[in-house]
Amino acid sequence: MKKIFFTILFLFFIPNFASAIEELPEIELEGVQEELNFEGKVEKNNIYLDEEDKLKLHLDGHLIKELKVGAVYNGGFSQHFQDNPSDYYFGYDTNFLDTWVEGKFKDDKTSFKINVNPIRHVPKRNYMGTLWQDVWVRHDFNENQSITAGYFRTPNGQEGSISAYVQDFAYRSQIARTFANARATGFRNSGRYKYFDYDLGVFDSARYFDKCMQGFEVVAKGTVKPLAFADGKYGNLNITGSINSGKRKESYTVVNAAVSYNYKKFTIDGEYAHADGYNGAVNMSTNKAQGFHTTIKYELTKKVHLLARYDMFDPNTSISGNNIEEYSIGINYYPFKNVKLMLDYVFRNNHATTTSNQIVFITQFQI
Repeated sequence: MKKIFFTILFLFFIPNFASAIEELPEIELEGVQEELNFEGKVEKNNIYLDEEDKLKLHLDGHLIKELKVGAVYNGGFSQHFQDNPSDYYFGYDTNFLDTWVEGKFKDDKTSFKINVNPIRHVPKRNYMGTLWQDVWVRHDFNENQSITAGYFRTPNGQEGSISAYVQDFAYRSQIARTFANARATGFRNSGRYKYFDYDLGVFDSARYFDKCMQGFEVVAKGTVKPLAFADGKYGNLNITGSINSGKRKESYTVVNAAVSYNYKKFTIDGEYAHADGYNGAVNMSTNKAQGFHTTIKYELTKKVHLLARYDMFDPNTSISGNNIEEYSIGINYYPFKNVKLMLDYVFRNNHATTTSNQIVFITQFQI
C-alpha cells in the first residue's frame, strides 16, 4: 500500500516540478554561468575570467577571491670595451625572467604573491635558494596602513628599494647595486599618507633562501612630501632618508639621504649613501664606503624619455685615489603599454685602474 501511495505521489509532482523549472526567470549576469541545485534553485557558477584582464581569475565566495598570473622578460645586448689593458666584450644577456602568481583573499584586505626567476645564477649559491623573488602575504588595515610578512625586497635606500621593472637606466647606481637591491625574510609595516610615507621592517640578514638565520637587521625609511598640499600645482618634492643596520658575521650600517623633484615633464633626483660596512644583494664588506648619484630626466613625449646621470662611488674611504665615476646618458622608448626599450651609454672612470665604455640595449616585455 505504501509503495502505491509513493508512486502516485511521485507521478503527481513530476509535471509540477518540470513546470517550476520552465517558469524560473533567467538571470543575465555577464561572465557568470547558472546551474540548478538538487532543490531546483538557481545557483551561480562564480569562477570566471576578468573581462578587461584575461590573466585574472575571479573566484567570488571562495577563500581566495582573485588570482592573477604575470611575467616580465628583460634582456639585451651589451658592448663593453676597456682602454688598458685592452678588453672587449659583446654579447646578449638575459637579465631576468620573472614569473608570478598573486591573489587576494575574500576579506578583500589580505593579498599574497609568489614570484620566481628561473634563470638567475648567483656564484657560489644554491640554485633553489636563489630561485625566489617574492614570497609574501600582506594585510591592509585601511587605505594607508599595511603589514607584510615573508620574503621580499627590503626598503633600503631610494633607488635600491624600487623594482627593476621601473628603474630608469639598464643598471642601478653604484650605491644601489652595492649597498642595497636586496631581498630578505622578515616583517614590514608600511604607511602611505598625503604628506609622508614610511617603512619599518625587521629581517633576517641572510640573503636568499640557501643560508638563513645568520643574524638580524632593521630597515627604516621615511619620505616627506612638502608640496602635497598643492596637488601637483608646483610639482612634487620628495625628501627621503633611510637606515639599514644589522649583523651578518660582522656588524654593518648604511645611511641614505635622497631628494627628488618632478614638475610636468621634468624630473631631477639625487641620493647620497654612507656605509660603515654593508650587506647588499651579493656584496658584503666591512669597509667604510660612500657614494652619490644624480639623474635628470625629461619626457620628450609620453613614449620617449631622455636621461642623464652622474654617479660617484668610493669603495673604501680609508684609501685615497680609488673613486669610480660613471657618466651615463640614455633614452627610453615605450612603444606599447607593457613594452620598454632602453638604450644607454656609460663612460666609467676608475681612478685606481683604467677607463671603460659600455653601450647597452635592453628590451623588456611584461604580461
